[in-house]
Amino acid sequence: MSSPALGRPKSDTCKFGHTFTQGSTRQFCQECKNRATQRWREAHPERFRELKRKQSLRDNFNLTHEDYQAMWKEQKGLCAACGNPMPE
Repeated sequence: MSSPALGRPKSDTCKFGHTFTQGSTRQFCQECKNRATQRWREAHPERFRELKRKQSLRDNFNLTHEDYQAMWKEQKGLCAACGNPMPE
């Protein structure tokens, strides 16, 4: 008899009865993970907003937060294209 892979759930459901996704090696089901993430977001709204902003700069413009701050300072807080104030 072979032993189960490390970290693999011993049953097909989590302790709340949610079904694990097929082939999952996670300790928690996706539904429980989503709920925990949502609770964290609600408990840390400022941190969540900061992380989303950094992710958006990285994903949309390939900029780090530090790059954006340097660009903002260099342009004196104004958009290079239209001259309107940029958000800090």
